[in-house]
Amino acid sequence: MAESVLPELAKTMEERVLLPEAPPSKECQQLWFMLAKTRWRSLALVPADEGGSTAALAASLAEVGRQLRDGAVTALNLPHLDYITASGIADAIAAAGRGEGVPPNLQIIVAIPPVLDDPLGVAVAHAVDAAVLCVEMGKARLKSARKTMELVGRERFVGSILMRP
Repeated sequence: MAESVLPELAKTMEERVLLPEAPPSKECQQLWFMLAKTRWRSLALVPADEGGSTAALAASLAEVGRQLRDGAVTALNLPHLDYITASGIADAIAAAGRGEGVPPNLQIIVAIPPVLDDPLGVAVAHAVDAAVLCVEMGKARLKSARKTMELVGRERFVGSILMRP
């Protein structure tokens, strides 16, 4: 199974790899070190509310990781999912987590769409080792954040972050 989805992940990675538009901020570097306390090979950044995006954060976090880990960190942007993409990415991330077909030290950070907008993001959030709830200051509603945590599962989250708009 893993052999059939890993080439698709590689193709998807090429098309969706994120690079930062600016050097990572001090806060992003601090977040990396906080996340480094938890063991993970794959991490989902989950927007807490509808219309949110974590792509810029994923790109910056991966850049911090690349600088510290000799390029062994990549970020994927999955702004829209369909059943085939969601299940394929979920299977490939799970296979990568088992070390099948990827370098043993590779870490993947995935920017998924808000699960309130695109419930297929839950499949990806369940395939990764850990998730971070990303709350946009001044925009996200507490009710939406709670619903997001309920859909993904509280146990999947290693923490949350407040993001500036």
